[in-house]
Amino acid sequence: MDEINRLEKNSILYYQGGGPGIALSPGNSNLREFYDVDNSYIVINALLMPGISNEKARLMEEGKKVTLSIFTHMDEMINVYCRLYSAMCKYTYSYEHEDKYHTYRTDRMNTLEFLKHGQMYSFMSTKKCNCKNTDFDDKDGILLLEVETLGNMEHVDINAVLKEESKYPHEQEILFAPFILLDKEPLEMTEEERLYRDIHGNPPEAKYLLHLRLSSIAPCKEHMEEELKGLYREITTADSMETVRQVWEVLMCGKEPEADTIQHYIKWKEKFQIYLRIRFAQIKYEVTTRNLESGGECGVNYMQDVDQGQDKDEGQSTGGKRDINNIPEGEGMQDFRKRLGKLEKDIGNYYDYTDKKRKTYRRCVQVVNVIVSVLYPLTTLFVALSLMENLQVFMKVAGLLTSAMGAIAPLVAKGFAWNEKLQQRTATFMKLDRLIRDMEYDQSFDKDSLDWYVERYNAIVDEDNKMGLANALIMGKYSESMTKKSEKEQETDNGEKE
Repeated sequence: MDEINRLEKNSILYYQGGGPGIALSPGNSNLREFYDVDNSYIVINALLMPGISNEKARLMEEGKKVTLSIFTHMDEMINVYCRLYSAMCKYTYSYEHEDKYHTYRTDRMNTLEFLKHGQMYSFMSTKKCNCKNTDFDDKDGILLLEVETLGNMEHVDINAVLKEESKYPHEQEILFAPFILLDKEPLEMTEEERLYRDIHGNPPEAKYLLHLRLSSIAPCKEHMEEELKGLYREITTADSMETVRQVWEVLMCGKEPEADTIQHYIKWKEKFQIYLRIRFAQIKYEVTTRNLESGGECGVNYMQDVDQGQDKDEGQSTGGKRDINNIPEGEGMQDFRKRLGKLEKDIGNYYDYTDKKRKTYRRCVQVVNVIVSVLYPLTTLFVALSLMENLQVFMKVAGLLTSAMGAIAPLVAKGFAWNEKLQQRTATFMKLDRLIRDMEYDQSFDKDSLDWYVERYNAIVDEDNKMGLANALIMGKYSESMTKKSEKEQETDNGEKE
């Protein structure tokens, strides 16, 4: 097992607000003021959000305060981000956990602005139980969320990892990784939920069910050292950090920073987020590679990019190559060889077919990920540039186009169920690969072994068929919902014309 180490556990505890209780080595005693910040999650999440609206909601409207010394130790801040994500990858791909999750979260309405992009940018803390908590008087607008996802979405069960070290040992907290693509559907609030009140005494404004579909972080083995060094230099300069401190200090005083300062801050955040995306992609590749090499079966999400001995990305199958000359001669030998040959041929053909399909869906998903990852920062940039009078019209049009394209791409992927099909084909591919390897290394191959391998192969095919049927139902339901929506809009338009 790729175990979560001490530093990674410290980063989880720091996110929880347990930094003051973390023991530091004598060589790291200078980090004491950094770890004494007990609400670091505010900074950690806000820096991942596009624009500055999240900071305004937390600091100006809700009056949150953060010790600014946290920005003095940007190196350690980056380490915390990377250790958090590494712990999530390790937990998702190496630890035993639930196959599916249905969790709950209470958020501020500002978050809905980002959910409209079809992506959760920050870490997202949720609870496994829908606790009757009415302590919402610190939020500017209440947004109620329920979250559904498969267990292969990068996450960590905080108390399962920290155990008695957890700051909140009685909470069943599931923390999801940032940069997850999703879609949402509205939910009706219960009568009890309508009684909740925010910082202004207002009831909840909306409730949604979030379906977490796919991480936009694809594992990457390219080091990109020069690009990372360049980005690191830009985001850690004294001028950059002074701008960050200034923005947070002004907002905590309830004031609006100057327009130029805001623009510099937003540009800094964009570079910071790009830097973290690259680091996360490398971490994901390293963790999933180690897991595969240790014999893990984590390959239900992006494992198609991991090399193991031979290059599976080139579709090199070992199916149908087993030496059967060691099987003893005897009655029924010809039938035995015939059955074994057919099994190996069927497995090899299904392996190659599945490999081809998963590559196709991988390319489709990667295209959507690139579109979403590139277009939304561009939209933010265009909106910012539209404030300039001589570029106003052009930038507004460009912003509308990129926003529309970014919104359409995930809908296309959802309509064709590319995410689900990629997960289906990757899961089946890894099971077949494991079956082939088990057959190759079987030293006591006999009739009973053959029957057992036939049974395993049939089970894999049956499971693949079930997943295929589920994906077809997803496509059918989506098509039906889009048709009903179109018909409803048509009726509305006709009624307005009349």
